[in-house]
Amino acid sequence: MLLESLTLARPRPLLASSAHGRRVATAVALASALLGCDVAAPPAAPGACAPPAGLTPLADCLDAGRNAVVGSASCPNAILTGTDLTGANAAAAITIEAGARLVIPDSTTGLDTTGIDVSGSLEIGTAECPVTPANQVTIRFLGAKPAKCDANASPMDPDCHRKGIVVESGGSLLAYGQKGVVPAGGVSWTRLALPAGPASHGPGSGTRAPVTVTDQVFLADDVSKDWRDGDWVVVATTSFAPYDSEFVRLAGAPAQAPAGSRAPLDPQTALRAYHFGGLAPGEGEAGFFDGKATNYGVEERAEVGLVSRSIKLTA
Repeated sequence: MLLESLTLARPRPLLASSAHGRRVATAVALASALLGCDVAAPPAAPGACAPPAGLTPLADCLDAGRNAVVGSASCPNAILTGTDLTGANAAAAITIEAGARLVIPDSTTGLDTTGIDVSGSLEIGTAECPVTPANQVTIRFLGAKPAKCDANASPMDPDCHRKGIVVESGGSLLAYGQKGVVPAGGVSWTRLALPAGPASHGPGSGTRAPVTVTDQVFLADDVSKDWRDGDWVVVATTSFAPYDSEFVRLAGAPAQAPAGSRAPLDPQTALRAYHFGGLAPGEGEAGFFDGKATNYGVEERAEVGLVSRSIKLTA
């Protein structure tokens, strides 16, 4: 699986390991883990989320070539916070040897690297102290794909799978994020509480349920706890055209509204298509008696999903 960008937010571990000595591509392992169920972690005790002591800053583990071996004599275990290893200060290859740990605690952290090879443990957040909505961990993978590595390259060829995270036999990758996690009080998906789209579908356009506000969306649930300014969301199609599903960016923090919440939209990613929204229809037999205000009991409101997450892997 080729993955350009993946954002993660689950309070359960996203664990990648290979039981039979095979090298497991992180994208495959994480995608499989996302199929699991959410498990809410108990709240951490005060002070429990302080970064672990006694770990070597990852920047101090780099050699002259910007490579790092976590598990070496000078760097037995490492920790990373902040954005010191990004841009012109990017790291090259990072190797985590068996028995060693690289810890990234709850913080706004960036890491640019050509790849991470894990025989020990790469830990991003913990079950008790996940990466919170106020922070984001971003790992960016650098470098071009080798010319010899075509689409059918063998998964056993290490040269073709260095850009990313490779978890070796016995190694583990654990990533915990809170943003958008329902058991932790977040909102992953909601629906439109009012129609949304361009002014061409406004009053007088002939649209039965016209768009009255074009610079924000009104949502059925309160998303103000964990949706943030700059977050990306997807507004699903309510037409017969699948390409009418649109990705838009929030231009401010969502605020509570009488029917849920409202979120301002970035004009650079304004909605181009019409998306139906309204009051929730009755459930079950109650919907048989719904009138026009609740769409005669038929659920056709557009789904709105949070795309931005606490942990982002990108290239």
